[in-house]
Amino acid sequence: MNSKSNVKTLKDEIKVLKDEIRKPKPKKKKSKSSSKSRNSGKDCFAALLNDPFSNPPCRLGWGTMVPTALGTCSYRGTVSCNTDGSYAILVNPTLGQGATGIANPIMTNVSGANGVTWTGTAFQNIAQYPSALLTETRIISVGLRVSPLVAQTSAPGVIYAGQINGITPTLLSGYSPTGLAIQSTLKTIISTNAPIRIVTRPIDNTAYEFGTATTYGGAGNLYDHSTIACALIGFPSSASLIIDVILHFEYMPNANLSNNREYNMDMSQDEPKISSFFSSAEAAWDYTSSRLNPSAIFDVSSAILNFATARNVNSMLQRPRYGRLQ
Repeated sequence: MNSKSNVKTLKDEIKVLKDEIRKPKPKKKKSKSSSKSRNSGKDCFAALLNDPFSNPPCRLGWGTMVPTALGTCSYRGTVSCNTDGSYAILVNPTLGQGATGIANPIMTNVSGANGVTWTGTAFQNIAQYPSALLTETRIISVGLRVSPLVAQTSAPGVIYAGQINGITPTLLSGYSPTGLAIQSTLKTIISTNAPIRIVTRPIDNTAYEFGTATTYGGAGNLYDHSTIACALIGFPSSASLIIDVILHFEYMPNANLSNNREYNMDMSQDEPKISSFFSSAEAAWDYTSSRLNPSAIFDVSSAILNFATARNVNSMLQRPRYGRLQ
């Protein structure tokens, strides 16, 4: 009796186990963070302000109930320091549409450590955004990356980098690289060839408003975003630099019948925007400000990318071409 009852109990347990195995397992829910891109959540604004080079723009959303479009202006070039190893660059938070001289968004000084000669430069792709297409814009983020092309064995120079606000381009053009370097808001960085990334910051709530100053620029304007500033002192004579500038902006497309509309006609208020994640602009301000990096830092992302690329190239060069060597 006992042996038969034990066998019966064992069969019952095996059946229960089989039934458990055959039960469909519940599907795991995907986390929201994994299903969304890094620039579609609450951290989108902070990511754009910290690194506009690595993050695509997204709409701010506040202050308008009409469809808006996004744009990006950029500049890239190789320049040389003065023979005394000095160089200075300023980036105004404006598209500089049609601007000339120091009203241009990018201002450079290669006239020497104590020189005050500045040259204005426009964005290289500004022709893609003609005034017939847009009038009022608002800046989302602006970034400058300076990469000295100097040997690691060279004596390091000093980079003074950061943001300046409350000073017009006209007044800034009165500074020499040395005069710019003593501004208290700029950070002192000792470097040979490490790339430096500098970003702008919104100054007040007017940074969320659409305006014409951010579109057309002006030498006498006080902008609602800070101006990016960078001065190099003591670098090797005529040292080469790679300069990268990027500016993301939001605009209301101008319905001009004489010009083809170069934007998505099907845009709606369902387009992703930063304001969807916050109850107010102030709430976004508080959340975002606690997640911001310093305005001037070493561009680690570029350094890691360059290092990884160099390792891959080196690995390919050392790899046997025809099978494994014996």
